[in-house]
Amino acid sequence: MPHHEQQQHHAPLHAPVNEVVKYLHGVSFPCEKKDLEDQARKNHAPENVIRAIEIMYSERFTSMDDVERNLASSEKRSESREAKSEHERKA
Repeated sequence: MPHHEQQQHHAPLHAPVNEVVKYLHGVSFPCEKKDLEDQARKNHAPENVIRAIEIMYSERFTSMDDVERNLASSEKRSESREAKSEHERKA
């Protein structure tokens, strides 16, 4: 395998919590997940930020802290699934 192919790394499907939060300025609480997606799109969020919102497990949020906790939990679950998938591909 050529050296450059070994170095390839798949980009994460979603953005880290701190990046997502940057695109949520202007959102009002309480809100629904759809409101977060709409606000992120209004703030010109990239697709990985929208994806991070889409994979959140809650549908309703009462504060930005609530959003951040949910994003962090979703991110951990997603990383675990990605690691498991990578392990299965190599097996």
